[in-house]
Amino acid sequence: LGQAGDRYFILYGTVGFDAHIVHQMEDLKPLKQQLGGLAYIVAGLAGAWQFRGTRAHIIVDGKRLRRRVWAVIVGNSQLYGGLLRIAAQALVDDGWLDVYVVRGSGLLATARHYLYFLTHGAFGDPRIEYFKAKRVEIRPRKAMQAQVDGDPAGETPLTIAVAPKALRVIVPKGAKPRVFQEHREA
Repeated sequence: LGQAGDRYFILYGTVGFDAHIVHQMEDLKPLKQQLGGLAYIVAGLAGAWQFRGTRAHIIVDGKRLRRRVWAVIVGNSQLYGGLLRIAAQALVDDGWLDVYVVRGSGLLATARHYLYFLTHGAFGDPRIEYFKAKRVEIRPRKAMQAQVDGDPAGETPLTIAVAPKALRVIVPKGAKPRVFQEHREA
């Protein structure tokens, strides 16, 4: 598991644009009931006009970075939102988090990043830095919203870290071994 502040997550803990949309969806529950997952796209398009990245200090396992960030995505799984394969090399049981520092600000950055994620995932974009880490501290100049596994999780400053061996999982025989470091028959 990963832990963002006092909240645990299985898949992703993030700060930035997507967390901003998750927080907006709390006020748009009737729209979500009517449109389902499409409501996130509508909220994303509306949010793109108002969201701006901010300067942040990010500490990845002791390495200090200073960047203007659009988002910091900390993943423990390959798929994001069940659709986008952002962290193609992530393994849910390897004891590491896959960290993406996504630089940018404003509408153009939002459009660019979404198109890139849809077509390529996170690799190859010079505005996305990748790290494997045990601990990430995010301290932006201006508070940014956070989310874990699609639920609001407060604001920054925020520390996201591995919660080693916090969950015992029985893996079915039909599970794809490429998502687990240790694939054992249950």
